Amino acid sequence: AVSNRNKTGGAILSEEEIEALKKKEKSEGKDIWTEQEVNVMAEERPDDRPQPEYDIMFKQHVGTEDIYLGLSDRDPSSTHCDSLLVKVQLPNTKFANVDLDVKGPSKQQLVVQSPDYYLSTMLPYPVNKEKGKAKFNSDKGVLEVTLPTI
Repeated sequence: AVSNRNKTGGAILSEEEIEALKKKEKSEGKDIWTEQEVNVMAEERPDDRPQPEYDIMFKQHVGTEDIYLGLSDRDPSSTHCDSLLVKVQLPNTKFANVDLDVKGPSKQQLVVQSPDYYLSTMLPYPVNKEKGKAKFNSDKGVLEVTLPTI
């Protein structure tokens, strides 16, 4: 009898079947990032200004019905966040000298520029920059940007 299995137990595939599987993997895409996202992050830095320290935090609005009764589908995970809070450390910087923008077709690239610092980072979720808010604490030199997720 002819067997389609090899001695180790796996199926024996013809070269045509192997090529078909490779094409299928490429078309389905097992990549983490799309080619477009890679191209956005591959852009050259415009100059040699250092990158400031920053933190990205997830925010969600919950009510008593969420906490005590569990009536909504909300949980503490980042998949249920309503907005992102980005805190950027910009010591010895005046707010008038800070330029802030959200770029890219996916609305996920945050760009913060000042005379001394340059930050370009990808956000974990697309955001609505028109509804975003920025607050600058000049005593601490911290820019807080709140951006609602889409």
